[in-house]
Amino acid sequence: MTKLDLHAHGPIDFDPRWLGAQGYKPESLLTDIAKTCFTRGLDAFSIISAYDDRLKSNVLDRFKHLCELAKRLPKDYAYSILGKNVLIVEKGQKKVLIINGQSIHINENGEKLESLVIGSNHVPEGKNIRDAGAYCKDNGLIFIAEHPASTRSGGIGLERIGEHSEDYTAIEGHNSQLIFRFPLSILPVFSQYGRGLNKKTQKLCKAIKMPWVAASDSHRIEDTGISCIEFNSPLNLYDDESVIQSLKKTIESDSFKNVCNYESFWNWASWTRVLMNSGIKD
Repeated sequence: MTKLDLHAHGPIDFDPRWLGAQGYKPESLLTDIAKTCFTRGLDAFSIISAYDDRLKSNVLDRFKHLCELAKRLPKDYAYSILGKNVLIVEKGQKKVLIINGQSIHINENGEKLESLVIGSNHVPEGKNIRDAGAYCKDNGLIFIAEHPASTRSGGIGLERIGEHSEDYTAIEGHNSQLIFRFPLSILPVFSQYGRGLNKKTQKLCKAIKMPWVAASDSHRIEDTGISCIEFNSPLNLYDDESVIQSLKKTIESDSFKNVCNYESFWNWASWTRVLMNSGIKD
C-alpha cells in the first residue's frame, strides 16, 4: 500500500525567521519532516512551493532547499535524488519520497486563482486555466484544482469544474484545513473554511465522474499526511519522470482510496496565529 499526500507545504515558510516563529530549527527541518512521514507511515508527499509576496521569503524553491539540507543529514540517514524533481530520504528500513510541487497563480479573465502542479515548481505563472492545463499535459505534469470551493483562498469555484474537467488531472475534493462545522460555517468569517465546501466539491466530482483527491494542505510539519490517498500499485522509481507518470496514471484511472481527516481547531489556530501576528490577515 502506498500512502501519498499531494498537497503539503510543511511549515508556513522555510525562511529561518519564519521557522523560528513557528518553533522549528532550520538545521533540523528535513529530519523533522522525514520523522513525521515515518511515524505516519507516509510513503510520499508533494512539497508545494508557493510564491507569496506577503511572506517576503528568502526561500522560494522549497524542493531545492530540502535537497541542499539532505547533504547535511545525520549519518544514520541516507538520501538520493531522482532527476530534478524527486528526493528520497531513508533511515534504516524506512523511506519517504519528496516530490516537487507548486501552487501556481492562474489569471482567468483578470481573476486571480490558484492550482496545484505536481512534478515541477517552474511552471510559468499567470496563464489561464486552459493554457496552464495544456502546459502540464505537454510536460507530463499533474494538474489539480486546489480547494476549488474556497474562492477567497484562490479556489477556481465549483462552477468552473465541469467546464475545465478536461484541463485538470483531478480536483482536490477534501482539504484538511476546511475545518469548521455547521452552524459556524454559515458565518461569513468562517464560510470559506467550512467542511461543507468539501462535501459540495465531492458531490459535483461524483456527478461528472471526475477524480477527486484528499490532501492535508498542511502548514505545520507535524500535519503532513493527515489526509492522503492510498493505492496498491507501487510508484515507478526508475527516474523522476517515471515517478510522476506512474502517479498520474493512478490518479487518472481513479484507482486509489481517499483518506479524509481534518485539522483540529487548535492546530489550525497555531499556524494561522503566526500569520496574523505577522500582519497577514487573509
